[in-house]
Amino acid sequence: MQRRELFLRSNFRYGPDDPTLWPQPFLFEYPHLGAIPRQPENSNDPLSVMWWNPTRSDFIPLEGGILDGMGQLATSKYWGFQDMSKELKERVEKYKKNSAPNSLLSSLVRAMDDALVRLGSLKSPFGLMWFKITEFQRLYLEIYALLDYMEIYKPRMDGHQLAATTVANCVGVFTNVPQVAQFFHRAGLPVWLLQPRETGPFPHNVLAVVSPLDPFDSLCISPHDPPFPVIFRGYMNTREKHDAIHSYSRKWLVFKDPFHGEPPSKDQEPERHAAPGASCESSHVYRSTFFLLTCFQASKPKTAQVAGRNKYLPLIGPLSPFSIPAWSAGLQAVDQSPSRLVEVSKSSKHFGHYAFPDPGLFVSPASDTKKAKFIESWLRIREGWLMRLATETSLAMSAQNWRDLLAIDLSAIHEKNDTKAAKRRKQILALLTPKSEHFPEIKTRSTSGEPVIWQGNKYPPGCLPADHIVRGVLWELYCLNFAYEFLSLDRRTCSNLDNSDDLQLMERQVMISGCFTVDPFLSISLPDRNCGLFADDIEERLPFILRFVRVMQSWKGDKPPIFDLAAQSYQEIPRSQAIEFEEAATKYYCQQFFNYFGRAALVPHGLYMPIISLAGFM
Repeated sequence: MQRRELFLRSNFRYGPDDPTLWPQPFLFEYPHLGAIPRQPENSNDPLSVMWWNPTRSDFIPLEGGILDGMGQLATSKYWGFQDMSKELKERVEKYKKNSAPNSLLSSLVRAMDDALVRLGSLKSPFGLMWFKITEFQRLYLEIYALLDYMEIYKPRMDGHQLAATTVANCVGVFTNVPQVAQFFHRAGLPVWLLQPRETGPFPHNVLAVVSPLDPFDSLCISPHDPPFPVIFRGYMNTREKHDAIHSYSRKWLVFKDPFHGEPPSKDQEPERHAAPGASCESSHVYRSTFFLLTCFQASKPKTAQVAGRNKYLPLIGPLSPFSIPAWSAGLQAVDQSPSRLVEVSKSSKHFGHYAFPDPGLFVSPASDTKKAKFIESWLRIREGWLMRLATETSLAMSAQNWRDLLAIDLSAIHEKNDTKAAKRRKQILALLTPKSEHFPEIKTRSTSGEPVIWQGNKYPPGCLPADHIVRGVLWELYCLNFAYEFLSLDRRTCSNLDNSDDLQLMERQVMISGCFTVDPFLSISLPDRNCGLFADDIEERLPFILRFVRVMQSWKGDKPPIFDLAAQSYQEIPRSQAIEFEEAATKYYCQQFFNYFGRAALVPHGLYMPIISLAGFM
């Protein structure tokens, strides 16, 4: 067995070292790899899609965006993957009901889910789309094989079922251990027993001497251009080799921290801290009154707040999403004393930066023309920015940089002159272009005259959409900002978290995603009502608040005593305690965020006018 290098080839698979393409040396830690099905010869076999490679005709270009070369998989192909994933997960659930917990199975299913969600929600260049497809296919086939191994082949190996009389159409394994060969033979799985060739009579019964197939004759082995990194060097019969494949998947699936080590912004202005508002230790009457005032934000237009607004107070105006009383009170209760800062220097590189534009930037301009310009600019760059945040770290920008980016004239991006404005435009546009050499097809382009796309609908450029349309855009920005801020804060405050361990980061990411009704880190369809953390009624919010608190319980430092309620189920917590529990959770989060970032957190809001519950008056 020779030492080799493991890396993705030009078809985004691992060539002769890919267990879905070629038999691998048997690994005691991963015995199920030999049960991976072989590619069916019949292209009409439903499983054949797991070896399918996309073509440009399967790539639907993105409309209306500033980045040329972005797109997504054709809907029919995606839904085919979705249906197969659903069927496989139903099989997983059936297996789990009658079997002991299997951590490998759980982690593979979670990774497959994430890969599929990214494939459907995250626009990307063609190469990245292809990579996402092969990741999903590889994970699907390994789950399929693991279930088959546990349900069919292992019982035969253990003698609990009769030995096989035929050989399964699976990839199989190589081994030099006779006992492994015996087990695989009994199970009906292909196995090749390797023995050293010695001089003299061969001590085994040889029926025929044949030439082995060479994987280099039938598999794609050419490196990608530019080449992908080597993820493992060594012998292919070690568990570290397959661990490296799993690790590389996790590295891609783990969302990046936009606040990690970004360079200081030269134009960053210090946060303007105002005195904290009234304490949130309020009565039910105060909460209900606040709720009533919030409900009339959209029906009674107010004067938009100016740029120097107090960011610890609700954003008011007809375009603004609806503030949630507990979160609004949590922000107003923040102690903004410099002594609370974990990193005391006001020049700390992540102070005042945002992963996405602050929704207040869109409300503050006095003229509708400028508001329309900002909305249009954001929607033109939105998909490209989501892709960059998913694949690159340290992208958070100052509010001024976001303001400059949103104000840029996208119709003149290829204007060739040396004016100060042109140079500034070039610098700003450079922020939008992916830095990876694997996406050479991504270029900025002019979108002059093209419609603006939002949630599948087209809007004329230069015009401010209706209030409820803008409110939906800003609501999503609150969601995205909150999700990425929550993730980044968790990576700073979680005790005993190794930020270089992608498995740990993935586990924390799953916990954070569980606080939302859908994956909060990706482009999603707007809900048809306030739900989850954003729901109108505390009883509907409570299960998500409990998950939210369970994430924060592992953070450093003291916690509010009421957090002990997180050990209970939501059915066991009375309404009055639930309200107190939510208030403690929001206050704690908002204070912790200030302590680490030195500014007000961007918190959940409601998309729709809240339905008033009279329970608070009873």
